[in-house]
Amino acid sequence: MLRKTTLLLVLGGLAAFASPLAMGQTCDANSNTFTNLVDDRWTTAANWSRGHMPTSNEVACIPAGMHAVADRMDLGDPGPAHLSCLAVIIERDGEVWGTVAIDYGRSLTIREHSRVDGRFVLIGVLKIDGDLTIAGAEGLFHAGGHGGGGGGIVSTQTNPLYTLTLQGDDNSDPTTSLSLRGVLDVQVPVVNNAFVVGDFDGGEYAMTMHEEVSGNGHWMADAQFDGGGYGRLVFKKQITGSADFSVIGDRPEASIEIAAGAASTTLTGDVTIDTGTFIVNDDFTTTGNLTMESVGGLAPVIEVAARVTLRFENP
Repeated sequence: MLRKTTLLLVLGGLAAFASPLAMGQTCDANSNTFTNLVDDRWTTAANWSRGHMPTSNEVACIPAGMHAVADRMDLGDPGPAHLSCLAVIIERDGEVWGTVAIDYGRSLTIREHSRVDGRFVLIGVLKIDGDLTIAGAEGLFHAGGHGGGGGGIVSTQTNPLYTLTLQGDDNSDPTTSLSLRGVLDVQVPVVNNAFVVGDFDGGEYAMTMHEEVSGNGHWMADAQFDGGGYGRLVFKKQITGSADFSVIGDRPEASIEIAAGAASTTLTGDVTIDTGTFIVNDDFTTTGNLTMESVGGLAPVIEVAARVTLRFENP
C-alpha cells in the first residue's frame, strides 16, 4: 500500500546524452516528456511527447503536475514488466510535484545522472546500469511496500557492483534536501550526501543497506508519522564518512542497527537518540558527539553486543 504520494526516479541507456544532473535541469526538446494526454500510465505510448515510451537512450522527463505510474500488471496495466530510460528528470513548481511510481512486479533501469525535484515511489525494483547519481532539492524518493515489504535497488553488474550516489542540494536540512525514505532493500554501495530515512508502520520491515555506505549526509530511523508505526535502518556492511545518525520520534521500537560484519571505526559524524534504540553488533567508533534525549518519558536505549567496541569522542 502506498502511504504517501509518489516520487521520482532514474536509470538507463547509452552515454550519448549530456548528463541531466545540473541544477535547474528541465524538460526540453531532447527529452521524451510525459504529458498525461490519455491517462497517468507510463506504459501508454500516447502519453509521451515522442509518441512512445522512453527507450534506454532517451531522457524521461516528468513536468510538475504530471503523474507517470507503472501500475501492477495484474490490475490491468499493460506493457512490459521491465522499463528503461537513459535518465529521469522529475520537476516541481512550488508545491506542485511531478511524480513517478513504479509498482510491484515492475522494474525501471537507468544509467545516467538524474534529477529528482519531484516525487518517486518505488514498490518494484530500480536497476542501475552504471554508477548513478540522483540529485535534487526537496525531492522525495519514497519506497512503499507490497504486503508490507518494500522494493529494491540492484546493480545490473555484479563484479564490481555499480554505486548509487544520493546528492542533495542542501544535505544539512531534511526539509530541503533530497530524501530517500521508507522500506527498501538497497543492494548496491551507497554514497549518501542527502537524507536516508527508515520509516514504516510495521516493525518487521526496514530500510536495509546490504553493501558498503559512505558520504556526508544523514542516516535516520524515524517514528514521527501517522499510524502508530516506527522506522528501522539496518547496515549490513562497513560504514565510512562523516554522515550523522539519528533515531527520532515517540516510539521505543524505532532503531538503527549496526549488524555483525559492519565494523566502522573511521567515522566522524554525530549520533542522536530520541527514545528509540541504537543497536551495535559490530565495532562502531566515531569522533563525533553522542546525544541522548527522552521523549514522552521514554528513555533512549543503546544495545551493545558482547566483545564489541562502541566509542564516541564526546559521549
